[in-house]
Amino acid sequence: MIPAGENRTPSFEPTILEAATRYWILVVGMGVLFGLLAALYGITRPVQYAATASLVVEDPATSSLFDNNTAARADRYLLDQMQIMETATVATGALDILSGDDDVASLTIEDIQSNLSIDGTAVSDLVTITYTGETADQAVKVSDAIARAYQEVVQAEESRSAELALEELDRAVENIDSNIEAVDESIAAVRSGAPHREALEAQLEDSIAEIVDLQAELAAGASPERANVIRTRLLDLQTQIATVRTLREVDAADPQAAALREERQALIARRSSLITNRNDLVIESQLSSTGVAFYSPPLAAARVGSLGLVRMLAVGVLAGLALGVAVAYLLANRRRVFSDRDTPELILGSPLLADVPLFSDEHLKGRLPALEAPRSAAAEAYRFAAASLSLAGTGGGRTFVAVSPLNGGGKTTTVA
Repeated sequence: MIPAGENRTPSFEPTILEAATRYWILVVGMGVLFGLLAALYGITRPVQYAATASLVVEDPATSSLFDNNTAARADRYLLDQMQIMETATVATGALDILSGDDDVASLTIEDIQSNLSIDGTAVSDLVTITYTGETADQAVKVSDAIARAYQEVVQAEESRSAELALEELDRAVENIDSNIEAVDESIAAVRSGAPHREALEAQLEDSIAEIVDLQAELAAGASPERANVIRTRLLDLQTQIATVRTLREVDAADPQAAALREERQALIARRSSLITNRNDLVIESQLSSTGVAFYSPPLAAARVGSLGLVRMLAVGVLAGLALGVAVAYLLANRRRVFSDRDTPELILGSPLLADVPLFSDEHLKGRLPALEAPRSAAAEAYRFAAASLSLAGTGGGRTFVAVSPLNGGGKTTTVA
């Protein structure tokens, strides 16, 4: 019997354990159901295998044979190569490598791309290529083929770039040759403007030829008189050659001719540099890198996608129990019940005046235990209730409630 408080809002909420205990059949049932569903899924799900190939990528531009510092590695090079490995071009190359193999005969480019996984880290150039297939052999073969196809794509791209560079160098050399011919024509035009220059050049050639002949005759053992004549003539020819060379130096001081000769020398030096670069590029193209510094092919495939029947069953049971507890908690909050005799006091915020036990617990036959069995616990409870009502009445209480969990629990008798 409890005096009802004014404008009280019930605040009783069952705990999760109380809810699970109340609806234990629901919780256990959902656990069993989900366990069976998980086991069924584990049995019917097709088995798959995954194989992984590992490779260390390198930028071919940084591995130049003649100059290792000619190109700096781009920050995004690793990410770019990982994206290239996922392209249809590499997938097509992998299918070409595996053409005729029964294990991959039914695969398409889309199948390879959808089951391919490329992983790498920013702190390393290591890239892993993982392929998930229907069989272990298929997973190993496709993973290896992707790695090999990527290397072929990189090498082909490097060769194509080298060919384009060689074409550009050849065009540059041809252009320089044309410029050298033009400068030679300009030099010839300058020389033609000085007629004496051609006569001097001819005289120089004749003098040199005559010196050669006279020296040969002198060496052959000419007579003393003839030897004196030859020596005198040699002195005259040397004087003529010195004179011609002096005139050459005078002509070389011509500003126009000097500028043309300087331009010609610069063109020759530039042509020599381009030829050297071309030769280096030819050698590098013959030793072109595959873009991979180290390659570790897949050796075996591991079974994936299955936890095993026992684990699947355990996961299903746990998931079902968790969901069952959640549903039970929701239901318990929608249908709240008292869990013990103190609950009404907590909900109403009013003190419990008396707790009268069931008459049957003390084997009482009548309806008036205070009269018929004054020493019983029920009689004592009624006397305690009467005293509590008197005290509660003097304190201002006006409304009292008698509650029991069952029909026939004695509410009417207690009120009477």
